[in-house]
Amino acid sequence: MYRKRGRRDIDRRLLIQIPGLIAGGFVEHLPGGRDTDAKDGPYDLPTRTIPVDGTDLHYFEFGQGHPVIFVHGAFADYRAWLNQIEPFSQRCRCIAYSRRHHYPNPWQDDGSTACTALHGEDLAQLITQLRAGPATLIGQSLGATIALHTAIGHPNLVHSLVLSEPFILPWLQATDVGRAAWGEFDTSAWTPAAAELRAGNRENCIRLVTDGIMGTGAYDNFPPDIKPIVLDNSAELRLEFDNVGYYSDVSPHSVSALPHPVLLVEGDMSPRLFSVITDDFSRHKPSTERLKLPGVCHVAPFLAPEAFNEAVFAFLKRHGAAVR
Repeated sequence: MYRKRGRRDIDRRLLIQIPGLIAGGFVEHLPGGRDTDAKDGPYDLPTRTIPVDGTDLHYFEFGQGHPVIFVHGAFADYRAWLNQIEPFSQRCRCIAYSRRHHYPNPWQDDGSTACTALHGEDLAQLITQLRAGPATLIGQSLGATIALHTAIGHPNLVHSLVLSEPFILPWLQATDVGRAAWGEFDTSAWTPAAAELRAGNRENCIRLVTDGIMGTGAYDNFPPDIKPIVLDNSAELRLEFDNVGYYSDVSPHSVSALPHPVLLVEGDMSPRLFSVITDDFSRHKPSTERLKLPGVCHVAPFLAPEAFNEAVFAFLKRHGAAVR
C-alpha cells in the first residue's frame, strides 16, 4: 500500500513523478491539492517491472479485490493516474503501468514494429502474469483504444471496459464526417507538430498538440513543474507520426461482438473528432453506457476526477464487480 505523507514529511523528489499529462492545472487537482508555491508532491509510488515480449514495463499496484488496470494515453505514463490511486486502491486492486516506449521503460528496439495492437498484446501479457483477470480496463485516449484491442483479442481476461474518448484513427478516415473532423485537427495541430518534432523542437511539438486539444495557450499556462515532465514521453510521438500502420484498425463487428459492459466517458469541450468516434462506437454497440462530463476536454478523468471516479464505481457495481 502506498504511504500518503504529511506536509512536513514530503520528499521534494516526488514532484518529478507527477505525470507527463496533457492537463491544464493538473497539479492543483491532485488528491488533497497543494499550495501554488509548493515544491513537493503527496505520494510515494514504488514501482516494479515485469518482462513483456522483449521489453520491461514499469507498474505499480495497490489495494485488494476486483482488479482495475489503468492504461494511459499519449505524452503520459503510469503516473497519469494519481487522481485515481487513493479512491480505487481503497476499494479494489489498483494497477497502473507504463506502456512500452514510455517513461521510465527502456527503449530496447527502434519502435519500428510498434502499433496499438502490440500494446494490446502487452497489456494481455501483463494481466496474465499478474494473475489480474478478468479485470476492468480503464483507458484514456489511445490507452482506451489499447484496452479495446485487449478486450477483443483476449475477452476472457476482461470483466468490463471504461473508455475515455478512445482514439481510433482508422474510423475517422473511413467516413466523410470523420475525415472532416480529423482534417481540422490534422491541419491545425498534428501535421505541424510532427514537423516540429522531426526538427528537434520537442516543446513546440507538445505545444501544438496540447493547444489543438485544449485550446490556444493551454500549454503555456501549464504549471512550470509540469512542462519538463510532459516532455518525458515526447519521443514516443515520433512512432505515432512516422510508423505506417501504428494505429491498428478496430473492426466495427468486433466492437458489436464484445461481451463486456462498456462505459464511454466524454468531455463536452473536446475536439469534434472524439465525438465522431464515440458516436460510431455507440452505434456499433448500442448497450454502451455514456457519461459526458461538463466543462472539461479530452482529459476528463484528470480534470474532473471526483465525478469520473464515482461514475466508474457506480458502473462497476451495476455490473457485478466486487468493489468495497
